[in-house]
Amino acid sequence: MFQQSKARILSKRDRSSRGRIDPHISTVCSQLNSLPCFYTTSSCSGRFYMFRGVGNKRDNKDTKKRENRGMGFERFRVCHDYVGEDIVCRYFDLTTLETDRTGGGDKEGAGVSEIDQWEGLDGVLTGDASEMSVDVFAQVSDDNVPSAPPESEYKSSHPNIPGLHRSESGGTVWLRYEPLILHVACATAPAADLLIKILRGAGLKTAGVQRMGARPIIVQVLGDEGLEMPLTNEGGEGVWGGRERWLGELVNERQRRNWGKIERLERCLIE
Repeated sequence: MFQQSKARILSKRDRSSRGRIDPHISTVCSQLNSLPCFYTTSSCSGRFYMFRGVGNKRDNKDTKKRENRGMGFERFRVCHDYVGEDIVCRYFDLTTLETDRTGGGDKEGAGVSEIDQWEGLDGVLTGDASEMSVDVFAQVSDDNVPSAPPESEYKSSHPNIPGLHRSESGGTVWLRYEPLILHVACATAPAADLLIKILRGAGLKTAGVQRMGARPIIVQVLGDEGLEMPLTNEGGEGVWGGRERWLGELVNERQRRNWGKIERLERCLIE
């Protein structure tokens, strides 16, 4: 039964926006899928973006919310890579948030890289991997985070952002970094236990059984490099003007640490 389910799920077309697995997590997915007791169901190697409002991207599928912009959840400038020196000022320029929605990040329509293969798994959590359990990403770790420049070196330079209406969250624009998220179907409880031990041995402490009982057992792992911080005040005025490079260093450092743990997991799976 498990092997039939695995064959069916892995044969399905990747339903993510990119139509493929994130390159930084593709090796881990291949390693797990090559083992008889496991197969991956969704994944994202880490990303960051700006957002405004409450809820998640599914709220914008509601016609009324979509027409009355600012009343739902809006996401801008999704990026699964680093913020390069050549785009950092463009990426964090909040005055162009509406007119330059990518800001040099992922191309439009390619903002979600996780595999969404839940169809056919009766009773299993469905949806985009990185839309799940978003509260966990509000945890901020200060280890190795670049220090902010002194207040004297800058002053807020962004005017009120044109075109951004007040939302249920007061119009505040936020920056969020979401680390690795991975869901793995396991054939047996001992297999799930072994996988959790491997994940934790790789430094991924937030790993556990998400679904137990009906088959398959689902193990979820979340990275712990999450970040969530406001970029504007409630009136829409930028509060980090002049600190664009520091903001870039902030998300890049988290991306480096997050990808380092994925590489460590690759080595642990080989061992």
